[in-house]
Amino acid sequence: MTEQRAETALRWVFAVLAGLTGLALAGHVMVMLHARHELTQVESIVAIQALKLLRGEALYGDLQHYPFTVAAYGPVFYLLSAGLGALGLPVLLGGRLISLASLIGVLALCRRLLGIYLSNRYAVWAGVLLIASSPILATWGTTGQVDMLALFFALAALYLYSLFRTRGRTWHLFGAGACLIAALLTKQNMLASGAAIVVLLFLEDRRRGVRFALATGLCGAALALAINAATHGHYLDNAVRANLNPMSAEKFLRLGSKFLRFGGCMLIVVAASLRRAVGEGLHPLHAYLGASAVLLALTAAKVGSELNYEMETLLALGLCAAWSLDRLSFFPLWIRGAGDWVTLLGLPLLIQILASLSVSAMWMQDRWRREDMRRAETAQLAPYIQDASRRVLSVQIDPLLQLRGRIEVEPLIYTLLVEAGVSNPEPVRRDLAQRNFSLVILYEDLFAEPGGPRNPEIPSLPREDLDELRKNYRLVGHIRGPYLNGDYLYAPAAPVPEGAR
Repeated sequence: MTEQRAETALRWVFAVLAGLTGLALAGHVMVMLHARHELTQVESIVAIQALKLLRGEALYGDLQHYPFTVAAYGPVFYLLSAGLGALGLPVLLGGRLISLASLIGVLALCRRLLGIYLSNRYAVWAGVLLIASSPILATWGTTGQVDMLALFFALAALYLYSLFRTRGRTWHLFGAGACLIAALLTKQNMLASGAAIVVLLFLEDRRRGVRFALATGLCGAALALAINAATHGHYLDNAVRANLNPMSAEKFLRLGSKFLRFGGCMLIVVAASLRRAVGEGLHPLHAYLGASAVLLALTAAKVGSELNYEMETLLALGLCAAWSLDRLSFFPLWIRGAGDWVTLLGLPLLIQILASLSVSAMWMQDRWRREDMRRAETAQLAPYIQDASRRVLSVQIDPLLQLRGRIEVEPLIYTLLVEAGVSNPEPVRRDLAQRNFSLVILYEDLFAEPGGPRNPEIPSLPREDLDELRKNYRLVGHIRGPYLNGDYLYAPAAPVPEGAR
């Protein structure tokens, strides 16, 4: 095959893969627009926090009093979501549109960032395809959570630093610092990009690295402290103290195996250029990958973490895989038909993209199915929740968002805070003892045979609260739902007559 025909074939392969990736992204957008209910449980919680802002309520509350819930992130996403809500958009849809716009921005930044460091256009587009086809990025890029917006700001900081590195204009460095602060005020663990930039600046010019770190750190700390002061100390309680969840070795191993599943083929490509990478010295893309991998290792085991924690590392891995293809001259060698071992890297690349698109299709189908179940579940729960004249305590957050727009107790985080000694359990325990909740919804039948140890990942209540529930409430219904064995509904038991005591 001549080089011209080989390049034509390569373009066709890129066109087909780009078309399939575009269809996958369009499918995720269709599911996003179709879903009237939560796509993740965190999405509902974030939406309810935005509703609090729309009602003029404090976003960051006292952890010792009702409502026992946590605004777990910085204010940027909440404010944007509430702003779209003020314009008339439903808060769930508004949050999803913010994430979608951020995903588009992330892909555009990847294209520009690779364009700075790579000379081969096919390697650039291979990197963009590897990232765009990722089911994790596509999923959280159409979910109303803070992750994609925070990732956009972090990547924008790295891009602006790269412009400073190549053009030497100081205002690019100021812009990078501003984006890093915006990332941290969106999601407070988005530290990888900033860490990579500080290390790179320090290696180039120690004085400049120290100045950048101090200036960005002091400005970010001043803003955080100002927000904390304006919220009477509750911002740091919510965004930092309440986020110090316990770690789980089993969770770390499970997420680690999934990371290999979603990024294993890219790791092969990156490893193939290891000698070249060491010879060139620390590259910004490798610094970003290293920092994000360290951060992932430190946070992946946290109770409550999900695959969204892997987004930044997978994105950095895709960028480094593209760098490897460029430095190893993969595409020129393939076009020439050279019998070099480097051309074998085409197989893991193809497997990575096709496997990612296959997983995307399965996840879209699952989300569509869950939406149908959600609609049926909410229709059955509606009479119970709407008839509740007092407080409702529910492990299901979406029905509260749909039917009440507020949370009294967020069971998962409340239980973790009580067990850590951060929150006072007495108000909830007392209200359960006095039957002040009109309705309690759990994932468990408290009157069935007791099971094994409680799974900290499954929302429930502290043991003392469950004991009060058994004493003072009765099981009034069981409704099928998308999670576990469905919803178990409890209502206050009738008081025992005086003469029967």
